[in-house]
Formats: sequence, C-alpha cells, structure tokens
Amino acid sequence: MITRQWFRLFIIMMGLAVWPVTTHAQEGKIPEIITNGLTVYKASGAEAALVEWLKGSPVEGQKDALSQSNILKQVETYYGPYKDYSLINIKDITDTAKIVYLQLNHENGPVFAYFVVYKKGGGGWIITSFQFHTEPMAILPPDYIS
Repeated sequence: MITRQWFRLFIIMMGLAVWPVTTHAQEGKIPEIITNGLTVYKASGAEAALVEWLKGSPVEGQKDALSQSNILKQVETYYGPYKDYSLINIKDITDTAKIVYLQLNHENGPVFAYFVVYKKGGGGWIITSFQFHTEPMAILPPDYIS
C-alpha cells in the first residue's frame, strides 16, 4: 500500500521529470554565429562583435552595417559594460530561417536584441538582420511583454 508521503514524493519526482527545459539547455539551439559574436563582444568590444556577426552575410564588410556598433557603444555609456546574455526565445520561421530573441545583460541594465538568421546551402547560419534597444517593446513581440 502506498502511503500519502510516498505518493507526494512520486508527484514531486514526476514534476521534476517534466520540468521545462532551462535556458542553458536551450542555448544549444542558438546559432554559433550569434554566440561567437557575444563572446567577441565581451572580450573585444562592439566593433569586433559586429565583424563576427556579419561574417558570411550579404553586408559583410559594409561600413553602414559596421556603424551599428555605435548603438552598442552608446548603450555602454549608460548601461556599462556587457556581461552576459539570457535567451528569451527562438522562433523558428522555417527550416532555414529563425529569429533569436536575447537579453544582453550589462552592468547597469538590460539591452534587448533580436537576430534574424538564415541557414545557407552549406549548412552554416548567417545573420541577415539584427536590432538592439533598451526598451523591450521595441524588440519583443507584444505577447512577450503583455
């Protein structure tokens, strides 16, 4: 006969078995082109991160694209240096396109970002567009913040 305590323990164990996947487990889904850029951002700054993020993209090496680093530099003036990131969500659009939503954690506040990535014929991901903003409403879909 199962006692009430064993039954409670069983329910708790079952709950843990189906617990939602944590951010760290989901990080494996973030295309490497994004995480490589974040690593470079922390080590070498915004300009170096943009060079990394734009590798293989149609705008690689374009001055207009590299000027996006100025946005991150402005953020750092107020929010301090970049520390790490939190995955908000990955929205698969098709087999070859997805949007990755992140929170970039700076010393004094969060910066919200999205990256649109495309899987090229050879299997590697490239970033086709991205945006950074301190206001979540400017980056995240309305259902994320309502």
